[in-house]
Amino acid sequence: MRGQWLLFGGITIFVAVAAGAITWWNAQLPSPARKPPANPQSSGTTTGNELQVSGRIQPQELIPVAAPIEGIIDELFVDAGGEVYQGQLLARIRNGKLDSVLESATAEVEKLKTRITNLEGSIIASRLEASRSGAEASRVHSEFDRLDRAFQRQQMLLREGATPRLTYEKAERDFKQIKAENDGAAESAKVADDRVANLNRELDATKKLLDGRNEALENAKEEAGQGELKSPVDGVVISRKGAPGEQVSRLVEDFFVLAANLSALQVAVDADPLALPRIKAGQLAGIRVAESGDEIPGQVREIKGAQVLVDFVSPDPNIKPGLTAQVRITLLPAVLKPNQK
Repeated sequence: MRGQWLLFGGITIFVAVAAGAITWWNAQLPSPARKPPANPQSSGTTTGNELQVSGRIQPQELIPVAAPIEGIIDELFVDAGGEVYQGQLLARIRNGKLDSVLESATAEVEKLKTRITNLEGSIIASRLEASRSGAEASRVHSEFDRLDRAFQRQQMLLREGATPRLTYEKAERDFKQIKAENDGAAESAKVADDRVANLNRELDATKKLLDGRNEALENAKEEAGQGELKSPVDGVVISRKGAPGEQVSRLVEDFFVLAANLSALQVAVDADPLALPRIKAGQLAGIRVAESGDEIPGQVREIKGAQVLVDFVSPDPNIKPGLTAQVRITLLPAVLKPNQK
């Protein structure tokens, strides 16, 4: 029994020593290299002397269109991505002060137009009255001349004692009566003529005033019309800012951004930093787009940091800004450092 315990103890000691030796040996081994985490934004694939990377198609020529006036966006007529033609209405902006000036100018013009219409009507009526008064004055004056001659004859006959006193007195009464009528008719005709003349002067003055108010109205319309933003070119809306009901300032120079020449496009790609030294402006490149079966020739225009801009001429109107393109660039030979030769 004692021998069995000795055997068991020896085996236990041996196992403990072996485990310690294994632990010490593992501690002396180098740690395995840890793999770096994958880059979520790939910079393309470099295979030998060729870089393949995808990017978004952009227009080469962008035209920012500023807000024409300060105010509230009333309506937006074109969304981003929409095609526009020169002179097409893009947006309408309301300015309360300009609208108030326009309303006031419009009201004044309408008031003066109504006044002119009323004056013209009054002039027509006054001319008719003046014509009637003139005809009446002419009739009465003719009768006055007749009775005046008759009265003068009776005066002469009375002095010579050749007419009865009663006949003379009747002629005198008729003369005085017609004289009063003649004076009244002449005065009425003069008043009617003066009224026509006054109305004509007022009409002329009102028309001159209307000319000035019309000019002010046109200026107000022009200023209010500046709130209508129209496209300066044919092209595509790349972006726009704001929404109906929001305030906009004239300082917003890129209220709309348009692409004018849709055949001159570019692709902006983020290149592998290791490949950047082997890319220079002017290098040829190939562009493939799902909307076109053939590879489109392009050229590296510029390198900004890690971004490479590749220009190309679109052979198909279906190739538009915003689409994804695959760019292939043949890299320049790598330049070896002196210690690498």
